[in-house]
Amino acid sequence: MVRGCRLVLLALLAVASGSGCYYLRSADVPMQTRLYCRALDYQLTRADDCPRAQDAMIMLPGIGDSVERFAQEGLIDQLREANLPLDAIVADAHFGYYRDRSLLVRLQADVLEPAKRAGYHTLHFAGVSLGGFGSLLYWRDNASWRPASLTLLTPYLGEPEYYQYKLDTDVAPPQRQADKNLWPWLDASALTERRYWYVGLARSGKFYQPGQAFAELLPEANRVEVDGEHNWQAWRRMWPPLLSVLQRDFYPLQPRSGGDI
Repeated sequence: MVRGCRLVLLALLAVASGSGCYYLRSADVPMQTRLYCRALDYQLTRADDCPRAQDAMIMLPGIGDSVERFAQEGLIDQLREANLPLDAIVADAHFGYYRDRSLLVRLQADVLEPAKRAGYHTLHFAGVSLGGFGSLLYWRDNASWRPASLTLLTPYLGEPEYYQYKLDTDVAPPQRQADKNLWPWLDASALTERRYWYVGLARSGKFYQPGQAFAELLPEANRVEVDGEHNWQAWRRMWPPLLSVLQRDFYPLQPRSGGDI
C-alpha cells in the first residue's frame, strides 16, 4: 500500500507545475464548493441566494489548482458566454482527497447530494487533468447513479505502465491490477456507456498520447483537439468547443447568446 501510494503521488506530482505544497493539504470534511449562479450573471454566490438554473455543471480542478482557479482563468466567463441553462459548482477536490481515498465519498456527500436536494434536473461533470481522472473514477465506481455527461480536459489517465500497451503493440497489458488503473474497465465498457463523454486534447501536452488512446474509445464527434500544452491556455481554447458539443447533445434549442432560461 505504501509503495502504491508513493507511485501515484510521484505520477501526479509530475502533472503539477509550480504547485508547491498544494498536495499536502488535508482532506477537509465537508469538501468545500463554490457556486457560480447563472441567474446572477455567474457571480460567486451563496447557495441560499441563487435562483437555481435548470441544471448544473460540477467542476473538478487539477492537482495544483485552487477552488477559485476556474473563475480566475476565465472558464466561468466562457460558460456564461455559452448561455447554457447551467449553474457552475466547483468542488475543492484537491489531491488530499485522492491521497486518503475519500474523494468519491466526499463528492457524493458534500457536492452531489446537496445539488440533488437543490432541485437541479441534470448534473454534468467537467474535470481538468487530475479532475478528469476523478470524474472517471466516480463514473466507474458509482453504477447506481451517474452524471449525465463527462467533459474531460486533457485528463490524467494513470501511470504510464497502465496504458503503455495502448501505445505500443509489443507491450502486453499489465498483469497487476489496481483500483486506480482505469484501463481494464475502459476497455470493457460499452460504447453506449461512453456516448456522452467528451474529451479535449492539447497536441503538445504531456498526456496527448494516452489522451489519443482514450479518445479512440469515444465517438469522433465528441473529441476536440487544440494546439498547446498541458496548461490553462489550452484549456481555455478547448472549453468553448466542448461546451458546444454538450449543447448539441443536451440543449439543442438553447440560443448561443442572450435570452432567458
